[in-house]
Amino acid sequence: MGLALDEPQDDDEQQTVNGILVLSRADDAAWLTDAQVDYHKDAWREGFSVTRGGASCC
Repeated sequence: MGLALDEPQDDDEQQTVNGILVLSRADDAAWLTDAQVDYHKDAWREGFSVTRGGASCC
């Protein structure tokens, strides 16, 4: 699984989370249940991380 800025596709699942439109492929939608996406910017890293069930995956 990856994160990207892209144009919506006809077969994307759409949901609004905290006012942000989130698009995902239909086969990835179940994987996103209970996932948390964070953005980090500090001295040693900058970027997104995805955590699900307490385990970092990306």
